[in-house]
Amino acid sequence: MPSLKALKAFDTAAGCGSFSQAAERLFVTHGAVSRLIRQLESELGVTLFDRHQDGVTLTAAGQRLRASSEMAFRLLDEGCAAVARATGDDVVVLACPGSFMMRWLIPRLEALKTACPGIMLRLQALDGPWQGRLDGIDLAIVNGDGQSPPGWRSRHLADDELGPVCTPGLAARLKVPEDLAGQRLLQVASRPDAWQDWAREQGVALRNEDVGTEFEQLSFMLEAALTGLGVAIAPRFLVAGDIAAGRLCAPFGFVRGDQDYRLLQSGSGGAPVQAVAEWLLQQAP
Repeated sequence: MPSLKALKAFDTAAGCGSFSQAAERLFVTHGAVSRLIRQLESELGVTLFDRHQDGVTLTAAGQRLRASSEMAFRLLDEGCAAVARATGDDVVVLACPGSFMMRWLIPRLEALKTACPGIMLRLQALDGPWQGRLDGIDLAIVNGDGQSPPGWRSRHLADDELGPVCTPGLAARLKVPEDLAGQRLLQVASRPDAWQDWAREQGVALRNEDVGTEFEQLSFMLEAALTGLGVAIAPRFLVAGDIAAGRLCAPFGFVRGDQDYRLLQSGSGGAPVQAVAEWLLQQAP
């Protein structure tokens, strides 16, 4: 049987259609994911992905393996969660987008540990569509309109506010929104209309060709903005710390979007889940 590590890399990449996004979810490099999948293809004697410029797609063999791997890892996740709960330890499974986890949650984990002693938090990446993917999860942070699955409670965590952000040096050259013309405008693939939505609220016309580099993950885009590669369009919630520290500026402020951050809470969770949920809500702006 192939290694579980290689199978996990395959299953993650198959789920998101990208080696780079799989690497972020697994907290490894793009090269590590690529090597593991090539190792798996070599062991099985088949090609699992068609590689192309826009990402990767499953071959017929890959689709057959994905049907099995997805079910197998779901059962493993559910089994591990059940065993952990059976030990009597207070385990809370929290799922959220990888960029949210890296930029907002992880820097606050020590404070969460202090506020909720005795609770073991298990973090799980939840990128892309989340509907139907909440098995074995106690709490989930998602972008949504307030709707929640049966048996789940949905509460407002933070407003969805978008705006241009860049380094202070670049911001000094941006006096009015029209000054964005000719700048390299950065965007994230999951929100391809973000710049146009912002421009419409500002009463500014942006040509499609003004929008430049696109990134698979918001965290990649913000790293590019922090190094001065251009102006990013980003949620205030996830850049507030960088703005407060002076690493980024928001020269034209933020406008309200239509997909707020929501905290979903499973109705089957007990006191530990409630404690973590209340702490998250208190930390949110």
